[in-house]
Amino acid sequence: MLKRCFVVSFTFIVFGLLGVKPAIAANSSVDFNSSQTLPAFITSLQAAAKQGRALAQYRLALAYDTGKGITQDYAQAAYWYEKSAEQGHVLAQYNLATMYDKGQGVEPDNALAMKWYQKAARPDSIVAQYYLGETDGYGNRIQQSHSPEIQRMLQAAEQGDAQIQFSLGYAYYFAKGVPRNFVQAAYWYQKAAEQDHSQAQFNLAVMYGKGKGVPKDLSIAIYWFQKSAEQGDAIAQFNLGLAYYFGKGVKQDLTLAAHWYQKAAEQDHVNAQFNLGNSYHYGRGVAQDNIQAALWFEKAAKQNHMDAQLNLGSLYYFGKGVEQNHRQAAFWYQNAADQG
Repeated sequence: MLKRCFVVSFTFIVFGLLGVKPAIAANSSVDFNSSQTLPAFITSLQAAAKQGRALAQYRLALAYDTGKGITQDYAQAAYWYEKSAEQGHVLAQYNLATMYDKGQGVEPDNALAMKWYQKAARPDSIVAQYYLGETDGYGNRIQQSHSPEIQRMLQAAEQGDAQIQFSLGYAYYFAKGVPRNFVQAAYWYQKAAEQDHSQAQFNLAVMYGKGKGVPKDLSIAIYWFQKSAEQGDAIAQFNLGLAYYFGKGVKQDLTLAAHWYQKAAEQDHVNAQFNLGNSYHYGRGVAQDNIQAALWFEKAAKQNHMDAQLNLGSLYYFGKGVEQNHRQAAFWYQNAADQG
């Protein structure tokens, strides 16, 4: 009997090089893989926002701010940020402050900008504190001292450099040159992710999956995993396969699970190769095919995947998908045993 073991991990963080406008962060129960279109999602946000739901108001403002799914409109963005900010939504308060600061959708007003920066400035809101620290009690700018590296990074990130935004997210996540802060890590990852930075998309997905720096929301995690997977990130493809296999954040779909395992397996992702081998052996999401099972188990076995070595040994022992060969069976069983 073949050993059946699926490797599960939603906890991998892509490591990156150390390298502000509104934060891109939100919680939602929307299934991004359903037939619901983005315009329909915006319509549902509008309905929820009008009912006074602060999170929906923030997300609607964000849509207007970025032009995602709706015509960009800074005035509407400011309107909905304010509605949400008045209910205490910190990111809405911060984004509204930046709009008053820059005169986007509203008349420039340093006093109002400072008011909302102050409201947003929590102990864990480093970016708001950074901007607040550059104003005096009357809303006028003053010089603040920061390390040259951080100053350069913030300036480049503010100008839209996706790699620097990703690097800032990494810095905040791993406390590289700044205090560890998961809220700010998610903030900067989101900025880079919105510019199709695949590693940022993946890391943001992990943060939503774990609830670090953002509310835990598997549907949002899957959205970003898919964005990264579509750009060829093997680990994102593997995680997306897991999500579809177990029905985590999406409706269970074994065919899509096998599809994404295959994408990752073709890039030598060892756990994806093992899972794909199991999919073929059991006929889950693909036609049952022990020849393909043996092929993928062997690829994983050659990367020292113990369970793949056991399964490949069993295929050789029983002659399933390969010519029966007890010597080869013993070889792979021994390889697995040597790993403990």
